[in-house]
Amino acid sequence: MCGNAIWIEKIKNAEELTPFAVTTRYPMLDEKVTENEAVEAVNLASMVRKTIRTALLDEGMNIEEDTPQ
Repeated sequence: MCGNAIWIEKIKNAEELTPFAVTTRYPMLDEKVTENEAVEAVNLASMVRKTIRTALLDEGMNIEEDTPQ
């Protein structure tokens, strides 16, 4: 694997977030999400976001930092 694609391995488990997209959009179709599952999903999503942002910065893309609303 080339050095620039290491981020792909880091976010491999991001597919675990897919069911939450359905659950949040159609809450009556799926089981309820526990607090622990929600915390784990938020932590995973944050890690994925940070990994992708870092990879983009490493490629020279100019990414604006988040600004509080």
